[in-house]
Amino acid sequence: MQDAFSCCICAEAFDTNEHLPYILNCGHTFCKTCVKTPLDNLRQAYAYHLSQNTRASYDELVNKRQCPFSRCEGAFNQDSKLANLLVNQDLLRQMAILAQTTETATTAGTTQANEYSIIIGLAPHNLDIEKFQQHFLAQLEIKPKEIEVKDIEGSLIGEKTITLKYEVIHKNYLVVKADVKTLEQKIYRQDQYESNIFVVVNPHTDKQVLPDLKYDCREYNLIMMNYGVPMRRNPETDMVVLNGGPPAGMRDLEEIHKGLKWHIQQEAEELCVRFYYLPEQKCNRIVIYLGSGRNKIGNVVQYLLNRKMMIGDRNCRFQHDEKYKGRTNFLKVIY
Repeated sequence: MQDAFSCCICAEAFDTNEHLPYILNCGHTFCKTCVKTPLDNLRQAYAYHLSQNTRASYDELVNKRQCPFSRCEGAFNQDSKLANLLVNQDLLRQMAILAQTTETATTAGTTQANEYSIIIGLAPHNLDIEKFQQHFLAQLEIKPKEIEVKDIEGSLIGEKTITLKYEVIHKNYLVVKADVKTLEQKIYRQDQYESNIFVVVNPHTDKQVLPDLKYDCREYNLIMMNYGVPMRRNPETDMVVLNGGPPAGMRDLEEIHKGLKWHIQQEAEELCVRFYYLPEQKCNRIVIYLGSGRNKIGNVVQYLLNRKMMIGDRNCRFQHDEKYKGRTNFLKVIY
C-alpha cells in the first residue's frame, strides 16, 4: 500500500510540502520535487522552439512533453508551469482517511468510524436517483450510508453532483476505495434514448478528458459523460445556446442537426444537438455542441438568425438573447 502513496521516481512518501502529489495529463502522479526538473527542461525547449520554429526544435519540444516515468505523449502542456499543474486532491483525501482509519484501528477500545465520500460530477439534469441507485450503484460491494444530490452552480444544462457518503474503518476502507474503480468505464442508460446514455470515467486518469475539463472536474472522483456529446464545452467558444421555446422532440433536434451539418459541411464532425428542461429556471434550452467545428460559432449563429424552424408544433425564429449581452452565441427562441 505504501507504493500507492509514494512517488514512483524518488520513492518518497507524498506529503503536503516538497512531495506534494501532482497529476499529469496522462494520469500519472509525481511529487513536486520530481516534476520540477522536467518542467524546467520543458520551459527551455518551449522558449527555444518559439525562437527557432524549426522541425528539430518542435521534435525536441514534443520529447520534453513526455511523461518522465512511462514516456506517455503529451503528459505536459507545452507551456506548463508548476502553478498550472493539478494537485492530486483525491490522493490527498485518501491519505488523510487512511491515516485516520489506521489511528482508529490501533486505538484500544475505539470503534468510531470515519467518513469518506465518492463524488460523481456532471450527472444529468433529469437524473432519476432512485433508478440510478437501484440499477447502477447496486454493483458496489459496500453500499453508501447516504446519497446526496446537489445542483452544480452555474451549469448551463442543470448538471448535478452525486455524493456517496460512507462510514469506513480500516478493514473496509480499501474496499470502498476500490468501488471507485468498479464504476469506471461503466455505462448508465437512463432510458431507451441514445441521448440519455452516460459513460462514467475518472477525470484524472482518462486520456480522453481534455485538460480544461480535467481542471474543472478536479474535485470529483468520477464524472458522467453524455454519450455522443463532445467534451469541448466552453460556453464562450464551443457551443451555441437557444433559450426558451416549446419542448423539442428528437425529430426537431435531428432537423436542426441536419440543417447545421449541411451548412457548415465537414468542419463540425462532432456536431451534436441536445434539449434540456431546467425546472429550477422554468426554462427550455437547446444546446448545439460544435466539437471540432467550434470556430464556426459565427456561421452557426448567422444561419439560425436567418431561419425559421418547427420546434414541437410551433413555427420558431431566433434572435440574440438580451439577458446575455455581449455573448452572441446565446439566442432566444421566439414563437
